[in-house]
Amino acid sequence: MKNNYLVIVLLVLLNGCAPAMHLHESGSRDAKNLAFVRQNFDEVELKIIDGREVPGYPQQDFYVLPGKHSITAKLNYNSYISSSVWVTKTSIYTKKTCFEVKAGRKYIVLGKPYRGSWELRIEEFNNDRAINFDCSK
Repeated sequence: MKNNYLVIVLLVLLNGCAPAMHLHESGSRDAKNLAFVRQNFDEVELKIIDGREVPGYPQQDFYVLPGKHSITAKLNYNSYISSSVWVTKTSIYTKKTCFEVKAGRKYIVLGKPYRGSWELRIEEFNNDRAINFDCSK
């Protein structure tokens, strides 16, 4: 029995199959009424969405209501050290941005090199155009 439990835990960890977390108060669980947001762990770690702390690894997928949201994420500095991209140690590790999403669509949160530092970006899947904007506007 103990060995079966260990095998199940290992399979879950290897597959990274933590279900998407719902970060909204509505009763809806229907994906067509929500927006799907995935963080790219190689680049960033989500810390806060709309003022709510989010769990860390292995949680990488979230559902939010359509509309405007704010997000705070931390740069995964180790990924940048091992890449050809240079991000200085003096770069701000945590950044905040706002974005607007539509129901039934999928989005990804990225950390991209930008002028010796990095920028926090939210893009729709299969589209390289950033949809985020400065929260003070």
